[in-house]
Amino acid sequence: MFTSNSLTGSAVLALATNPSNTETVTIQGQVFTFVSSIGTTAGNVLIGGSADATRANLAALINAPQTTTANGVALT
Repeated sequence: MFTSNSLTGSAVLALATNPSNTETVTIQGQVFTFVSSIGTTAGNVLIGGSADATRANLAALINAPQTTTANGVALT
């Protein structure tokens, strides 16, 4: 048997519909704000054309938190 505290985890954010502009979600104390125009505020996530596209934008920012893209602003 092998035991480790370094195993990765996963979660699923279920979005039935796209969030509205300025709606937020907080994950382990980090606030992510869904926006229709990306801007420069850390944690902004661009609302996509569908709930799946928006969820993909959020996942990309969570997985690369120091990288600003056209769909998400790097965390501070």
